[in-house]
Amino acid sequence: MKLWLVLHLLVQSSFCKIDHEEVHVGEKKDVHKQEHEQLEAHKVDPKQTQIDHAKIYTGLFKASRRQHQIAINSAKGIDIDKRRGFLEEIIVNIRNILTETRLVIERIGHPASAPFPHDSETLKDAISKVLENTALFTDLSLHFPKVFLKKMEKDRKLKTVIIWAYEYSKDTGLMDEDTKKVVHLMAQQHLIIPREEGYENPYDTTENKEEVARKAYEDDQKKRKEKEKEHDLKTKKKKTGPKLTKSEL
Repeated sequence: MKLWLVLHLLVQSSFCKIDHEEVHVGEKKDVHKQEHEQLEAHKVDPKQTQIDHAKIYTGLFKASRRQHQIAINSAKGIDIDKRRGFLEEIIVNIRNILTETRLVIERIGHPASAPFPHDSETLKDAISKVLENTALFTDLSLHFPKVFLKKMEKDRKLKTVIIWAYEYSKDTGLMDEDTKKVVHLMAQQHLIIPREEGYENPYDTTENKEEVARKAYEDDQKKRKEKEKEHDLKTKKKKTGPKLTKSEL
């Protein structure tokens, strides 16, 4: 599957619904089996009426995060000149989906701290989209900070909806611990929250190296062109020779 299609499905889909009809990036999953495993992991008797749907969802959400890592690794393989445009397109898609989903949640009036809405397909889908797209934005933002920092600075609508998505996702309590940590880093990166002392983004090493190499190459090319231009001017002067002034004539 081509990368653009994979990421398109990632931002458009909701992989963590607890019902049995959802698919995960186009691939059929045995959701019933996953639910049973989650129930076993949390020692919940399926016959009991009090099933912890939130814990089940968190387990499925954590499993779905593997797809984000696949997308990141694939994005790193794109030529750096083409990558920026590709990432900007993904950012726009995430912004639009979060904006639409926010309207749905606010229209229904479901606060993030409310119990997990296992009996509402509309709310389950909306909450899944918020968490998944917030997590995907986080992953890409930390791995490709230069592109994302610039977009967040220039796109006010994007920053507004990302701040909302960050706060809503955090308040649901549905994110797994690993995702909480990277989302916390993302929030500091974009100054949604104050940066802690010693803050550092450990994921931007690759991009920084690429940017350094790119800048070095561009500087080298610029110097080479300047030398060629200077050489051409000297050659041209030698060919034309000295010109006589009016007084000499």
